[in-house]
Amino acid sequence: MAQEFTTSLVRLSYVNVFEPKVTPQGDEKFSVTCLLPKSDTQGYKALMDAIRVEIADNQDDKLKGIAQPKLPIHDGDGFSPGGSEYGPECKGHWVFTASANVKYPPAIMDRRVQPIMDRSQVYSGCWAHVAISIYAYNNQSKGIGFGLNGLQKVKDDEPLGYKFDANKAFTAVAEPDEAATDMGGVDPLTGMPF
Repeated sequence: MAQEFTTSLVRLSYVNVFEPKVTPQGDEKFSVTCLLPKSDTQGYKALMDAIRVEIADNQDDKLKGIAQPKLPIHDGDGFSPGGSEYGPECKGHWVFTASANVKYPPAIMDRRVQPIMDRSQVYSGCWAHVAISIYAYNNQSKGIGFGLNGLQKVKDDEPLGYKFDANKAFTAVAEPDEAATDMGGVDPLTGMPF
């Protein structure tokens, strides 16, 4: 039986919680990567304790014969399981990803535990509590995984990655002169009076 767990405050990255994304294996999944500050020693300990309980519960079943099962938490100051260095946003954090099957979309809530309808409110860079299921698996390898049940956005922060800034791309355009409009209008391409 999976352990239900809600994280302490984590920063969100690679947010795919409203629309599922196709994985390299061809499955559609909702997912989010969580950045847990290393300064949050209590939050890290609580998460690791929950993982240890799941490992102990599956020692005679899915994890039988495995001294060290694969763990889903990685050091953001090191290298990813694929061997590449983590991005600068991961420095000083523990990094983990939780995902959900396309049939079970995660609950996306605000501070008052009300559903968030405006998708722009949940983005890479904001902070949230994430509700996960901690489960043991035994397929090509044996280890612990995180299922994504939901998240509660708590606060905003600088967006991670690219974010379009309309104020840098555009400048205000003067309104057409009333007299010019009366004499024939404005060219829709140039904004200049005829």
